[in-house]
Amino acid sequence: MKIRKMQRNDVEIVYEQGRKEKMFHVAENTFFWGREELLGWVKSRDDVLLVAEHEKRVIGHLLCMLHNPTRTAKIENLFVDESFRKRGVGSDLIRECMNQLKNKGIRYVSALVKPENKSSSELLKSFGFKTGYGFTWMEKYL
Repeated sequence: MKIRKMQRNDVEIVYEQGRKEKMFHVAENTFFWGREELLGWVKSRDDVLLVAEHEKRVIGHLLCMLHNPTRTAKIENLFVDESFRKRGVGSDLIRECMNQLKNKGIRYVSALVKPENKSSSELLKSFGFKTGYGFTWMEKYL
């Protein structure tokens, strides 16, 4: 298995993985990033977009947005194919992301995790993340 930068030809599989993952749904009609957004995002020089690949098959991904003026980042999505969970793939994705963020001078990283997603919460805690306060997701499309 290897962790590498997400590329344009990974967009379709990442899109399919993300739209099927119920833990990424943040509101009734809000699901995952669209293909167009992912295609634009993959061009970013700043953000950290990674895929985990096993035998030339994308088995997971991590999408992380940076805000350079404040030196902060937010892990937007972390996904590992069900058949590869509990094998260290998520840890490898987070570890590589953290290394890249440190190299970019980022000082603060956050992630949103649904309360019922215990495995993701525990994984992030194992990397030193702390549980913050609960909030209500608010949204508006422009």
